[in-house]
Amino acid sequence: MTRRKIAAMHHHYGVNEQGRSCAGCCNLVKYSHLGVMYRKCRAYGDTRDVATDWAGRYLGCGIWGKPFGYKGEVPLISILRRKNDNGPVEGQISMGEV
Repeated sequence: MTRRKIAAMHHHYGVNEQGRSCAGCCNLVKYSHLGVMYRKCRAYGDTRDVATDWAGRYLGCGIWGKPFGYKGEVPLISILRRKNDNGPVEGQISMGEV
């Protein structure tokens, strides 16, 4: 899952040409809960789900350093989820096909 998240960001926004990591980006948000640090990328999606946990070591995307969400942009995870809502994923079988 981890590689798919950053690969989706690179596919959608491009790769940071300076080779900077997500750790220095203004869109990386850090939360602390019960002594555990969580990181989320605003551009990917900031949810309470582990699926949106982020690592500062990832190679930054093409919008590195550009504040996200102030102009009504939609997080990438919302776009990806909408694409998957159009039916079953290719190759997936239904419960009745066993």
